[in-house]
Amino acid sequence: MDSSLLSAATLLQQPVLDAIAAAGDTGPHAGRPVWTSLHRPLPTADGYLALSTHTRMQPDRVAAVCGAGHQPSAESITARFRRERSGTWVERLAEAGLSGVPVCTSLAALARDPRFAPALQHDMCTFIRPPWEFS
Repeated sequence: MDSSLLSAATLLQQPVLDAIAAAGDTGPHAGRPVWTSLHRPLPTADGYLALSTHTRMQPDRVAAVCGAGHQPSAESITARFRRERSGTWVERLAEAGLSGVPVCTSLAALARDPRFAPALQHDMCTFIRPPWEFS
């Protein structure tokens, strides 16, 4: 079985994102389009990049970072992200006050990542610490 934790997290956040989008002029992100395609990891030249919630709620700024023009489409943003490596986009986004993180697609690399190490326990084998469980 394959499961995307990012997709699950996005699904859990969807009511909040919908409420922000529907907030009209009273919400902190009022009037800004929210593109569903920005909720999924964006393909890059060397993998995928996941945008933070703050960044996904600002597609106009994401478009500016990638040079997609004044009235970009989700497709034009996605196409531009494919041209550069994930690390390049992390740097460019950070320069604009936005954030994204490269998606780790290797379980072996994930286990070696010091940011993820606290989530793992080692006892004859490596497994995820509670509250996560897999059966």
